[in-house]
Amino acid sequence: MKQLMKSLILVSLCSAMTACFQSKQDYTVNPDSSGKVVVQNTIDLATNPFGGGGKVNTKELAKKAVEDFLANPSIEAWKDVSCEIKDNKLIIKGTGYFTNVTKVDFMPKGPKKSGGNENELAFEKQEDGSLKLYFKPEKKDAEAKELTDAEVDTQYKQEKEQYAMFKSMITMMKIDELKVEQNYSFSGTITKNTVYKKNENGSYGLIISGAAILKANDEFMNDEKAFKASLKTGTQESIRSKKMFGSDETPILVIKDAKSSFDYKKEMEAAKANMEDMKKKVLESIK
Repeated sequence: MKQLMKSLILVSLCSAMTACFQSKQDYTVNPDSSGKVVVQNTIDLATNPFGGGGKVNTKELAKKAVEDFLANPSIEAWKDVSCEIKDNKLIIKGTGYFTNVTKVDFMPKGPKKSGGNENELAFEKQEDGSLKLYFKPEKKDAEAKELTDAEVDTQYKQEKEQYAMFKSMITMMKIDELKVEQNYSFSGTITKNTVYKKNENGSYGLIISGAAILKANDEFMNDEKAFKASLKTGTQESIRSKKMFGSDETPILVIKDAKSSFDYKKEMEAAKANMEDMKKKVLESIK
């Protein structure tokens, strides 16, 4: 899925587009990490999220957003895709089929696309046969030299100054409008849950908001002792995420006796067979 943690903490701090992005994602995950996701993305077209100057052509931007949505490399096939423009915002809905939940990524890339977001979501089988969905801890660069106290002081000062500038910029970008909700459903028994909220339908979810990101970063940057210690251990993002979720642990779900929730190949191939006609109809619906 390559999403949520580092992508939201870093990308949202630097991208006007992301600040005007909202997404709700409902995942159904099989034991082999394949599955489907019902997703609704809302993008503010007034910000011209794809870059470039001049007058904003809402219709063309909407078509570009839909084409990028359907071309998502982490999704093997789409079905039930629809879109509408309301109050200068594009709302895209659809059901996507993926082979690996850890590769799915719906964060917008903007004018300069990268190879994906940087966090490491993992979905792995444990020794007792259970499955674990979690974010891998950061690995300190083995070749990175240990920072001296003087170097730590200098880097902390520099990062605090840079963050002050970023904060001023992203406040103007309406970072408070950023919201990403991710819910996960499994056919099995949840035996461990650290941060996720259990929903009425039995799924487990997280909600990340721009306000939570700002609050976590403010607290971390103002905690000089903790921040300086993290510079030596290379754990800045883990600490930020813990502050963001108000927990001493990062998000973890452990699933016991997991079974497939649906026939992935059958549903995916049926969706793929109708994709071209669906794409044509969706693009033609943009007025």
